[in-house]
Amino acid sequence: MKKISWGAFFLVVLGTAIALAPYFLFPVCQASVPTASGGAVPMKCFWTARAALGDGGVIVFSGLLLFFVKAPGVRLGIALAPLLAGALVAATPQWLIGVCPGEMMACRMGTLPALTLLGGGAVITAVCVAAGAGKSMTNSAQSASLQAEARFRAGKDRGAGERA
Repeated sequence: MKKISWGAFFLVVLGTAIALAPYFLFPVCQASVPTASGGAVPMKCFWTARAALGDGGVIVFSGLLLFFVKAPGVRLGIALAPLLAGALVAATPQWLIGVCPGEMMACRMGTLPALTLLGGGAVITAVCVAAGAGKSMTNSAQSASLQAEARFRAGKDRGAGERA
């Protein structure tokens, strides 16, 4: 049986939830703001949802890559993408773009806390994946060092036996 990468699995689930939350789970406002020229512009929460869709896509793609990549150094590098994307997901509704100013608006009551928590979860999961990859790199470096030392000693012993 093949061993599943739980970190990659959780990143795919979290990325999917981040991408879909502003549209289906905790929908943003559908209203528009009228402009002076008579047109209409979507509210801030619309753009926050668009940003979450993109960041969620990056997290899902990174999680899918982690299913196939086994090299610890590459896994460490891939884990940086969802870490940064998760931080952006959490920061977008809070500070970067924002949501509607009304306290009782659906985007402020649902989307804002959902994206903040899901983004934080993605950051924590990415840190765990990166820590696991770093630990694997350390273990493989130590075993490679021990193997090289063993080869060196074997060559030294063989060389001593040939001289006698």
